[in-house]
Amino acid sequence: MTSTSFVTALAVGLTLGVAGVLVVPHGRIRICTPAAAIAAVLLGTMVARMAGLGIGRFSPGELIVQIVFGLCAVVLVAAVADRRSSRHKSRDDAAGAGPGRRR
Repeated sequence: MTSTSFVTALAVGLTLGVAGVLVVPHGRIRICTPAAAIAAVLLGTMVARMAGLGIGRFSPGELIVQIVFGLCAVVLVAAVADRRSSRHKSRDDAAGAGPGRRR
């Protein structure tokens, strides 16, 4: 992996991770999203290199693979965070701590 690929992967991963935090409603997605996106983009860079897409300098094919891997990571983190938050809500509602309860 060249330094250009590494810097591009970091930039793409950080951009996708921060965008994921900003797009998903507050409280449902954690700050670990940029870290997951960066790791996925680095993995995407390695996969693209093994497939022969980024042999020379900067490659648009490598960039597309990076974006796809990063987006998949952000979607997975958002889905897992949403599942956990809905599980906690249903547990609170079952205990009688719902928002419509009066004391």
